[in-house]
Amino acid sequence: MNGKSSQSGAHGLHVLVVDDDLAVLRETCSRLGSDGHRVSAYSGATGLAALIAELAPDLVLIDVLMPDLSRDALAKLLKSCAVAGTPKIILHSRIAERMLRTVADVRGSSGVIQKTQSELEFMLAFNAILDRLQRTASPDSRSSGQAFSGTHRIRSDAERAEQGSATPLRTGNTRN
Repeated sequence: MNGKSSQSGAHGLHVLVVDDDLAVLRETCSRLGSDGHRVSAYSGATGLAALIAELAPDLVLIDVLMPDLSRDALAKLLKSCAVAGTPKIILHSRIAERMLRTVADVRGSSGVIQKTQSELEFMLAFNAILDRLQRTASPDSRSSGQAFSGTHRIRSDAERAEQGSATPLRTGNTRN
């Protein structure tokens, strides 16, 4: 598979972050890893469906503006995940939030997060989506502990540094 993949974190949801901008990819992975999520990173869209099947993440946070991700490929990915019921797809982009929400509504993603420099804004948006997914989860998933929840509080930078929870991003080639 083209692209790079890595994993970090030991608990929380398993989130696959997909972005062709390596700086954004590292920052997003760091934010989610510091918040206690297990994070996998992938730097492109080529072979993404196979990677999702292999990793079986709980959520996929995907940049919608990548050169190797066509509108049709995104629609096919969202449709296949919607039919399977997992993973939930969150669209992540610099495009205007209104347009991003329109894409999400038309394509059927679980939510949108506009790219931001603010870690607090990002984590509030991410946790709001988790809370909404928790409220709409079936009673069976809630009782089995497999439901989503963003209700845990966002840790401060000092708490994260004290706990040493920031995991450096490692990269390596992924294979089919």
